[in-house]
Amino acid sequence: ANGRDFASSIPASMAGLAALSLPCGQDRQGLPIGLHLSAAPYAEPVLFGAASALEADLKLNLEPGL
Repeated sequence: ANGRDFASSIPASMAGLAALSLPCGQDRQGLPIGLHLSAAPYAEPVLFGAASALEADLKLNLEPGL
């Protein structure tokens, strides 16, 4: 891993925002696709609720491929 792997999370972290990456599947080449969500500082319950609703509404299959 290199520093670029976390580049998308640095601005939210530096701003003190709550943030997460929601796995959404894979592209045609099998590469992972994720949706980055962020919320106000200390708004983790709102963020987790939004992520949970998206998982349910989009019927995401988040089981890892083994």
